[in-house]
Amino acid sequence: MSGSSESNIMASINCVTFNHRDYIRQALDSFLMQKTNFEFEILVHDDASTDGTGDILREYAEKYPDKVKPLIQTENQYSQGIDNISGAFNFPRARGKYIFMCDGDDYWTTPDKMQKQVDYMESHPDCTLCIHSAKIELVGRALTEKQMRPYKGDRVIRPEEIVDKPSGYAMSSMAFPSRLVKELPDYYVDCPVGDTPLQMMAAEKGYGYYMDEP
Repeated sequence: MSGSSESNIMASINCVTFNHRDYIRQALDSFLMQKTNFEFEILVHDDASTDGTGDILREYAEKYPDKVKPLIQTENQYSQGIDNISGAFNFPRARGKYIFMCDGDDYWTTPDKMQKQVDYMESHPDCTLCIHSAKIELVGRALTEKQMRPYKGDRVIRPEEIVDKPSGYAMSSMAFPSRLVKELPDYYVDCPVGDTPLQMMAAEKGYGYYMDEP
């Protein structure tokens, strides 16, 4: 593909889904509600869901063809031994300067999330990972007070701290420059958990920044 449409896209949302019929609308709506001064695309990979998730994705793609770009598999790729779906299918087609992570059973809660993270990374080009805290919502229960909050207060995260951290980072909070994943190391594609090696790659190439808001 060529032309201006490609270079206009600032951010690519990487969404991986499998049998998320009950959650995927909330995820997609939370992406579409983002208020930004830049263009973004929503890359959804559905791993041959059997519950109708694919139909919902087709519906959204028809309604928002310039934003929602589904890749709907007819055969489950995970069962074929492809552990890392993002690295195999979504990262190669990402056109944005930055990649945002959010699985199909998660969602974003504020309309300025993407803008805040892009603004920080644009003004700090050495930053290779921008994250924030997240609330933990259990299916069938009211919103609990539990949250993933690795630090208190906004702060820079040194590379050593990304590697050796007090608690996990919420994957749905992660944003990073797409150049990090344009040439993936072998261990990334073989790694069953996609966010940990991404954090290692970010630590190797720069530093992180944490925003203390869910």
